[in-house]
Amino acid sequence: SAFQLPDGKVFIVANNQSIIYDIEENTETILPDIPNNVRVTNPIDGSAILLPLSPPDFVPEVLVCGGTETDPIDPSLLSSQTPATSQCSRIKLTPEGIKEGWQVEHMLEGRTMPELVHIPNGQVLITNGAGSGFAAISQVPDPAGNSNADHAVLVSSIYTPDLPLGHRITNAGMPNSGIARVYHSSVTLTPQGNF
Repeated sequence: SAFQLPDGKVFIVANNQSIIYDIEENTETILPDIPNNVRVTNPIDGSAILLPLSPPDFVPEVLVCGGTETDPIDPSLLSSQTPATSQCSRIKLTPEGIKEGWQVEHMLEGRTMPELVHIPNGQVLITNGAGSGFAAISQVPDPAGNSNADHAVLVSSIYTPDLPLGHRITNAGMPNSGIARVYHSSVTLTPQGNF
């Protein structure tokens, strides 16, 4: 994932590493690794989002949720039953925030291949994904149907950025979709602000 920041630099996250790239100076600021060996790049997909920018300072913060706690991937060890992580990691992209590192909290369940989307009230919808496995189709020794993932997560959660750490994620009142949305799924808002 990559996001343009208010100062024109670019935040990039891949695997368990992230940087801020200064296009004008052609320099990189190396950020702390995502904690707990969580990896977020295909086929161990997590999702990232730039949180809403608020006046007066418009300080950028990035949230990364889901993926898998795994070492570099040995394809022969992949399984549709490998548990996804419930970890969400958040970092403030200021010198002080980078020094403090990632804040860690947990979703209500593990998710690989989740989707994060802004909703009009400033919250973030966490939706889709699976509780175990990996992205792609029928490449693991034990696929679930034709999927490398299993245990679809059918209930979305809401992330409220300005609540205290540990109290930001809830699924209270959220319906069960009844539809598995995993590999190649996506989410967007309609012009009316619906999903």
